[in-house]
Amino acid sequence: MRSRLLIAAAVAAVLPGLSGCAVTVHKPPVQDTRTVDSGARSKIAYYYNLKANCQVDGVPQVSITKSPSNGALTIGAGNDLPQYPADNALSVCNQQPVASAQLFYQSNPSFRGADDFSVQVRYSSSYTQSYTYNVTVQ
Repeated sequence: MRSRLLIAAAVAAVLPGLSGCAVTVHKPPVQDTRTVDSGARSKIAYYYNLKANCQVDGVPQVSITKSPSNGALTIGAGNDLPQYPADNALSVCNQQPVASAQLFYQSNPSFRGADDFSVQVRYSSSYTQSYTYNVTVQ
């Protein structure tokens, strides 16, 4: 009986320290397509993260995991309108621009054809999402 109490006390001492551990959730990759004009700087996507009260919950961090073969990517700060679906409780937030991370693609001069690249987005709520974009350059 005494050993059970000692084990229970040890577990109770360790658990409070574990409760503050961050767990990163990786969501399944998203595939998307875009059509852009050759040589033009085109906004491919923007990423945001909002709380239930529509306040920004930190601007997502975007990192390039696969660069395009026939162009370049740039990542910058912006303000964009959220695009939550109508059946999402956060759709009420779609009326005001919010801080975002923007992703731009620009093809090499005179390039026309297919290109692709991938990014990983880390949202402040401790989950990451991978995106692969297949781009048609015309």
